[in-house]
Amino acid sequence: QQPTTEVAMRQTLSEDLYLVLGSHDPASGVVTILAYVNPLVGWIWIGALIAVSGALMAAWPALESRRRLEAAYRARLGKELGTASPPA
Repeated sequence: QQPTTEVAMRQTLSEDLYLVLGSHDPASGVVTILAYVNPLVGWIWIGALIAVSGALMAAWPALESRRRLEAAYRARLGKELGTASPPA
């Protein structure tokens, strides 16, 4: 007969609560329950999402720089093809 570990979790923005049913001694009737409280874990995930969103926005090219790149590309393509490029 192998003992098993049962876990119960409750997650909120303020804390995560983990209850672990550890061991049971049938002779004495003692049951071991461990409680772990991890505060503010949900906010770590929210902060990670904000950081990733900010990195994506910073990496996204600005509209004006994209227009300059397109105009430069059209001008270079026009020179290579020997045609005049349209005004940007």
